[in-house]
Amino acid sequence: MPELASTKDRLLAAAVEVIDNSGIKELRIRDIAALAGVKEPSVYHFYGSRDALVEAAQAFRYTRG
Repeated sequence: MPELASTKDRLLAAAVEVIDNSGIKELRIRDIAALAGVKEPSVYHFYGSRDALVEAAQAFRYTRG
């Protein structure tokens, strides 16, 4: 994964990577945090819930084409 400026962006990129490679059902908060290089509470700090992270990742995937 390329180096991204913010923690929020790294979390989003990690979520997109997992969804692209494994699907939404395989998205786990602990895996996203590990991929982004942060602790699990950071996911909740920036996105509030797993569902909100999935929603943001899906919106990002849609807008990137």
